[in-house]
Amino acid sequence: MAVFHVYLDESGKLSGKSDYTCLGGFVASAAEWNRVSFEWNSCLFKWRIPPVHMSRIMASLKRDEEEKRDDAWKKKKHEWGTLWESRRNQFLEELAMIIHRSSLVCVTTLVDANAYRKIQGEAGCDLVWSDSNVFAFHNVLMRSIENIETIDRCAPIGVVLDDDPEHAKSYYDMLTTLRTHSDQRFRKVSERVRQITFCDDAIYPGLQAADLVAFVCRRFKVDDVQDEERLDQIPHSLYPHLTVAGVHHSHIYTEDLLRMIARGTYQLINHEGENKDGFGI
Repeated sequence: MAVFHVYLDESGKLSGKSDYTCLGGFVASAAEWNRVSFEWNSCLFKWRIPPVHMSRIMASLKRDEEEKRDDAWKKKKHEWGTLWESRRNQFLEELAMIIHRSSLVCVTTLVDANAYRKIQGEAGCDLVWSDSNVFAFHNVLMRSIENIETIDRCAPIGVVLDDDPEHAKSYYDMLTTLRTHSDQRFRKVSERVRQITFCDDAIYPGLQAADLVAFVCRRFKVDDVQDEERLDQIPHSLYPHLTVAGVHHSHIYTEDLLRMIARGTYQLINHEGENKDGFGI
């Protein structure tokens, strides 16, 4: 029997100034992940670059200096000098092509972070989960299972997230809520998801790939709304390569959708005293 793994990472923080947050990654069989991981590490080896961390890769050297950053990516930017941007775009393109040639399926969920912050403080609304990426976890997980069910309705599934002490327990609590929920829509979670693991992205190519797609999908949305020039900082081909030309596009929680969910949850909590889950599939 095949085993499937879902690797997920966050891009954007509700506690920061992000206009959108994104939880996303890829789902594939364990065998496919082994093959892709070999190719991914081979690409890092060829380019002599550190494990992929998109916020560090895309940060300007000026910001690195202002924040007194001193890590492998800062050193690489200094080493490559004026060639940095062109080489950066080349290795990002190669990494995206590894995914494009693979059988990995992209699953990403975007949340309007400004709306989430606003609705959290509105009367008659309750979003339950304090973090928007944790809120998005159930959507990403259910969509992952749906993708797997196109070929396999029985295989066990393992979920791997980047190790984040701030939110790890919340993700586990969300999974527990789904596993024990009375709604039959979530029954497949208890039947299929057998593992949740929090790991160091430096040694797991799947988490680095998740970081890449979450970053690109969030930037693609933000730039589409705000500033087209910012999109020029990353290769235009990354989004179609990672999402099969948009076939696996992001689910987006807009302000209207978030408010509808928050009002519905508030009604359930205050009038029925139960079903406090804050879900909006």
